[in-house]
Amino acid sequence: MDRDLVLLVQENKAHQPRASVEISDDGTVTGFVSIFPQIEFRDFAKEFIFIVDRSGSMSWGGGDAEKSQIQQASEALLLFLRALPTGCKFNIVGFGSRFECLFDQPRQYDDSTLRLASEYAMNMDANMGGTSIAPALQSVFGGTLLDSTERQVFVLTDGQVSNDLEVFDIIRQHCTGHCRLFSLGIGAGVSRHLVNGMAKAGKGTARFVTGSNESDLRKMVIGQLKQAMQPALDKVTVEWTMPAVTDTKETQPSRDETKIVKTLLGYRSSDADLPPQQPKPAGDSPNIFPSMMPPIFNGERFLSFAMFPKGASAPDSVTIQCESPDGPLKVTIPISDDDIYDGTVARKMAARVAIGEYEDNRKGRDRWNSRQSVPGAAVSEEEALRLALENGLASELTSFLAVKEKPVVSPGETVVKETIPQYLPGYEAESEDESYMYCRSRAAASSFRGGGG
Repeated sequence: MDRDLVLLVQENKAHQPRASVEISDDGTVTGFVSIFPQIEFRDFAKEFIFIVDRSGSMSWGGGDAEKSQIQQASEALLLFLRALPTGCKFNIVGFGSRFECLFDQPRQYDDSTLRLASEYAMNMDANMGGTSIAPALQSVFGGTLLDSTERQVFVLTDGQVSNDLEVFDIIRQHCTGHCRLFSLGIGAGVSRHLVNGMAKAGKGTARFVTGSNESDLRKMVIGQLKQAMQPALDKVTVEWTMPAVTDTKETQPSRDETKIVKTLLGYRSSDADLPPQQPKPAGDSPNIFPSMMPPIFNGERFLSFAMFPKGASAPDSVTIQCESPDGPLKVTIPISDDDIYDGTVARKMAARVAIGEYEDNRKGRDRWNSRQSVPGAAVSEEEALRLALENGLASELTSFLAVKEKPVVSPGETVVKETIPQYLPGYEAESEDESYMYCRSRAAASSFRGGGG
């Protein structure tokens, strides 16, 4: 296969808020909450930076797209440019083995700069060699930004890079406060791991263009631009309310029955006659994933999972709260008996999110050796392995192995070994060995597609 296998599921009532609890056969309790917010606020001053992949791999086509990936990127960029709000500043950065900027610094959006940018978009080609996005990102994030301005970065790429973990680290370090990153994946063979990972690290959203449908492209571009022009709702918290436990054996004195004298020479606390305070039991406290809550966007589904310990009681409700330019916003969704069901699907989905956090949080260029978790990461390697095994999930630590007990050839027949070429993403080689591997993979891909060397 030369692309990810993607299964799209459409719900009948996709935009209704929902909170449910799933109980598995072993007593494990998993909750999830989903909302589709509709929010609007006053726009703030914006700076838009478009980072466009112009590496050689962008010249390829694929899937049902009649156009090359660089042509699709050109059309998307033109849509972005023509929909920018008046009064903003913008710039375009093309990258490959090197990078180049349209302007030396972000310029005011007007008829003159729009004309120059449109000419750049219509004439850009996939002629900048390998795919090295890190230097372009560092240059963009290093630019001066006024305190009252928000920087919105858009990355248009086919996702063929080898240093994805380094890219995530760079984005995560700089996308704080007044900076966010949105990603648009181009082509059927795009790396969804990279495109989704960049958007997650940049507290933005990810979209994918896999065909040549202009209506779908316009919908994705305008939708992302609207999200970028609205402030994101940060500091999101999700709290699950457990059933109240009442104790009728003891009657505690009311606070009103205790005289309060607030003087240093004779102060008596209103709680002085109450029994000693006991620590709150943590038995039913859930592990919530994602552990680092993403911001909430207008028109973007927000989904959160809670993994409770075995035997825990089903929660009564769940509350989502966040900070907005107008102050705190929150919503509480009750959980009725109809929202509690038997199954294992939600548990597997929650485990998948938890394992994904472990995989995304590892540092270092060589993901297979000297792996280290980011300090404070919610899931350790041992926990990720346990979740993958318990829920039957493929991951970087686990895989499926099929064993056929019957012989594949009849007795006396000769076993023939066949080498199947693998389609691997190309990238800018950093050593002679890597250069050899890159050329070999490209040759194998051409042979596999039926093309010439």
